Amino acid sequence: MLNLKFFTYIIFMVLAHSVFSQSVYLKGTVIDSFKNPMAGLKVQALKEKVVTDSYGKFDILMTKNSQLTITSYNRNVFRFLITDTNFKTFVLPPQKADILEEVNILGSRSSYKRNNIISPIPLEKLSIKELEITAQNDVAQMLQYVLPSFNANKTAVNGSSNYASPASLKGLPPDQTLVLIEGKRRHQFSGLNNNFVFGRGSVPTDLSAIPAIALENIEVLKDGAAAQYGSDAIAGIINLRLKKTVHKLTLQYQTSITQQGDGFKNSLGLNYGIKLGKYQGFWNFSAFIINAQYTNRADNYSGNIYSLNKVKEDSIRLAKVVYPVTNSFRVNIYGDNGSKAYQLFSNLRAYFNKNTYFYSFGGYSNNNITSFGFFRNAIPSDAGSNTDIYPNGYLIETPGNTSDASLVIGIFSNVAQNWKFDLSTSYGGNTLKLFTDNNTNPSLGKNSPTNFYIGSFQFQQITTELNISKFFKRLIGIQNFSMAYGVQHRVELFNVYHGDSTSYIAGPLAFAPQFPPKNIGAVGRTGIAPNNESNAIRTNLGVYADFEGDILPHWNFIFALRNEYYSDFGYNFSLKLASLYQIKDWISIRASFDKGFRAPSLQQIYNNQTTTINISGQLYLNENLRSNDLRLAEVGIKPPQPEISYNFNIGSTLQFGKNIYSSIDFYNIDIYDRIVISENVFVSKIPALQKVFGPTFQQQISFITNQINTNTQGIDFLFNYLLPISLTKTIKFNFVYSYNQTKVTHINAPPPELTVGLNPNQKISLFDTISIGLIENAQPQDKCIVSVGFASKKFSIDLRASYFGAVKTNEKNINMSILQQNYRGKIITDLNFQYKISVKTKIGWGINNVFDIYPDKSIPNSPGYFSGQFPYTRSATQFGFTGRFFFANFTLTI
Repeated sequence: MLNLKFFTYIIFMVLAHSVFSQSVYLKGTVIDSFKNPMAGLKVQALKEKVVTDSYGKFDILMTKNSQLTITSYNRNVFRFLITDTNFKTFVLPPQKADILEEVNILGSRSSYKRNNIISPIPLEKLSIKELEITAQNDVAQMLQYVLPSFNANKTAVNGSSNYASPASLKGLPPDQTLVLIEGKRRHQFSGLNNNFVFGRGSVPTDLSAIPAIALENIEVLKDGAAAQYGSDAIAGIINLRLKKTVHKLTLQYQTSITQQGDGFKNSLGLNYGIKLGKYQGFWNFSAFIINAQYTNRADNYSGNIYSLNKVKEDSIRLAKVVYPVTNSFRVNIYGDNGSKAYQLFSNLRAYFNKNTYFYSFGGYSNNNITSFGFFRNAIPSDAGSNTDIYPNGYLIETPGNTSDASLVIGIFSNVAQNWKFDLSTSYGGNTLKLFTDNNTNPSLGKNSPTNFYIGSFQFQQITTELNISKFFKRLIGIQNFSMAYGVQHRVELFNVYHGDSTSYIAGPLAFAPQFPPKNIGAVGRTGIAPNNESNAIRTNLGVYADFEGDILPHWNFIFALRNEYYSDFGYNFSLKLASLYQIKDWISIRASFDKGFRAPSLQQIYNNQTTTINISGQLYLNENLRSNDLRLAEVGIKPPQPEISYNFNIGSTLQFGKNIYSSIDFYNIDIYDRIVISENVFVSKIPALQKVFGPTFQQQISFITNQINTNTQGIDFLFNYLLPISLTKTIKFNFVYSYNQTKVTHINAPPPELTVGLNPNQKISLFDTISIGLIENAQPQDKCIVSVGFASKKFSIDLRASYFGAVKTNEKNINMSILQQNYRGKIITDLNFQYKISVKTKIGWGINNVFDIYPDKSIPNSPGYFSGQFPYTRSATQFGFTGRFFFANFTLTI
């Protein structure tokens, strides 16, 4: 028996030696018919699987006279019989890489490019063609109708929020989403959102400053990534990829108008690229202009113009014959702002040799925005009236100009042994100039001008970074292992410049014996005084290490560490862990953990501005104080520190064949010491503030503080189905759903210094019901988008239905009690037709909001309704209130 076992063992060893002695590594490269390398393709032989790198190269263990399979982007499988193991080049026929299989690179610095199917972190890649179907003109509004976890509604009569298109993921504020262009950090907007709207106290990145015609696709990382990319990447990352096409001129024109006959819009975009040198060098540039008229959805006015007494009011109206007594009329303009903008963008790459190239991209945009404020009456006792100049009241105009400039230059090199170096320097800046027309400084009486320059805000960012990475096909038993290291130095500057003196000075009617005293400065938008100017600078130095690999052929991981030093508040440490296990070829499970942070922006720390706030139907002046104001320190208010986040994600991906893809992800985000803007506090009601600010200070104040902790939980679901009917006809079905809920889990007590002198029944809350509502209920918790598209060689039609869930608002009544209003969820339906006249020309037409759906109106007697001036709430963002609009477009490609 022993001899039989020994004999069997000898035979087995001889056979094994015979088999494995024939196994060798085959080195090869995969290219398409145009000789372009094909990265990220699955290559399989025997039981081993590898993936082609960014140059299309691979090596794999196999034997002679065995089969090698290569799976293409659209899941086609190509089989090759290998008779020898010399280096081979495999040429695949042209492949149509549809959205289900496009290769993502966001969230990974590895040459092993993973798409969402095999990525340990949730990714989504949206082609510009898919975004253009929405018939929207700016990037934020395009994403609004494609990405369920995204929210970006334009606001009206809401201060600095009027002038930017913010990006919000997972129901978190805009500044907790990091925006990149070609993987490089984009600068933020210069204005602070300090009104009672969603994202109050935050600073967005303005997506409307980037022309959509310059984009090739948009990558969205729906997971925390502060350890990989730095501050702000708490909710996720939006990365804009620029076009690289050459020898093709694209001209796009679109026009649209609303059902009401207003909001007429024209836009023209141009894109062209030229080839630079040999290899794959290019220079692609874009231009875009738009002229959009404002819309008006105000209700008829139900308030008084001349007197609080009804009988006297009617008699004055009859005598003046300006406003009717019995007929309805409107006094203000409330809707989408008007806009006249032009934008230029460029993307360049020039090769020194096949392994090293110079790159540069950036652009400039300028936007003149038309917006309006509150109507001011002609009641002599009203603090904001000026009957000497406006005897019948006046509607404030609040135009603004915003400009963006950016430039990135860098050198990329793939040197010996596949080490990659990326050295770059970038500049980005935004300037917001504020004006007000048809206005007055009531304290100056008849001597007041009617047009004012309020002042300006400027934010600049200079970033220099070095990224080094190397990809190992095998290292210490780990396949497809990559490591990356980097250092980033960032300088940030924030400036506030004063406006016209008449926009902020106190005239003679502001003091006794005038009673009641008249408002100081321009109404609704008080000018920036010299003592409110800011000139702030800080530096940041960050270093990171990033590791990624496959422990087993079906099990991959990401591990990242980052340490940052800020000159104004010190060090911060971030950590990222993520892993995916492929149970079968068609199903995977994944999970990730991220300890992140967000630094308070200079705009938050050093903004000092006075605005008018509507509280309980009354208008009050509120001064937002800079964080280093010594008066705040006297009452125990400390400057804001970074907020810390813990982000956990678990999910699954499924791929059935080559045409069906689905993913589901659950996430939980805890944010500690969240940076928010405080409640507006009446100085006159708090003894400690009266002592510091003086008994004559009649305004409210607010400030930025680490006041709360929050928890956000949610789910993201995606299902895509592509059905080929024939070689030229396809049907595409998409179903995406997102649910998220944010709760305030802790509110810090006010500092003891602030409560000195209060009576026993008096309480101070620096974060109250209204502010809580803006965080918890001001955005839809659930959002669903269902789209069906048919495409043939000549014609395509797309039908999309978007459900925006219910929202709630909290307002203070005249007696300071809380009035809560619920606004029902609604479905918006869009229809888009496209027809190819020829190979070079295409026309399109359609209807957005086919059934002319509007949000629910506010309760007529509520403070927010403001006597009909604002029928649709300003405190919640659901889907806008423009109603049905018609569009037509024309595309020429040469």
